[in-house]
Amino acid sequence: MMLEQFDKNQDGKLSKDEAPPMMWERLSKADADGDGQITASELETHFKQMRESRPGSDAPKAPESKPESSDEKKEPAAEPAKQADADIGPVDALSVMPTA
Repeated sequence: MMLEQFDKNQDGKLSKDEAPPMMWERLSKADADGDGQITASELETHFKQMRESRPGSDAPKAPESKPESSDEKKEPAAEPAKQADADIGPVDALSVMPTA
């Protein structure tokens, strides 16, 4: 584990003087209690949060549409317009209606 590799004094924590500067810059965000030392638990939590925030992760997703139950009646789809109907505009349609 990374912690064991860089934990020079073997206290189970990683401090700023034990980590390379660029590494500490990133890992210091894992210091949840702000004591200047990172524990294995803080690292684990930090990495878990990073994984969950990545696209395609198992993070909560948008709710899926619920499947239609057999009790619900589905309205029939509208019939596609025929070419002749499509050419008639709203005013033309009124002018061809039978008058009483």
